[in-house]
Amino acid sequence: MLARLPLLLVLFATQLLAIPLDIIPNGSFERDTNRDALPDGWQPAVYKSPGKAIWDGTIARTGKRSLLLKDSAADGAKDWDKQTTRWVLQGRAEVKPGQTVTAQAWLKSELTAGEARVTLAWFAERKWLHEDSSERAKGTQPWTLHS
Repeated sequence: MLARLPLLLVLFATQLLAIPLDIIPNGSFERDTNRDALPDGWQPAVYKSPGKAIWDGTIARTGKRSLLLKDSAADGAKDWDKQTTRWVLQGRAEVKPGQTVTAQAWLKSELTAGEARVTLAWFAERKWLHEDSSERAKGTQPWTLHS
């Protein structure tokens, strides 16, 4: 059985740049060929949170763009969907059983609460199986590579 891998970026008030995976399209977030004001291959997901997912042209580690997530948690919210804002890879990549996959992303954070991380979500067809996440970023951090 082949597992399918979509990359879910779970970031709170964090900026991200470049995921050096061959299977990630537009990992630098620079392209917007269809001119929809979103980076090609990526979509924001704010669920029921008050968060904002911004394709930011004012700060980047390299290039001209980064992904910014901010103000994710609603006051007193306990449910995940009321305190989560994400940038999500639109497509899924097939990963063969036994294949090693490494995701890396540069995170910069200015957090007063919450955390930022890179998360890989594993699916078999459409069924969610499991998630693996990077070390969590908390507080204020300069650009730091997470994997």
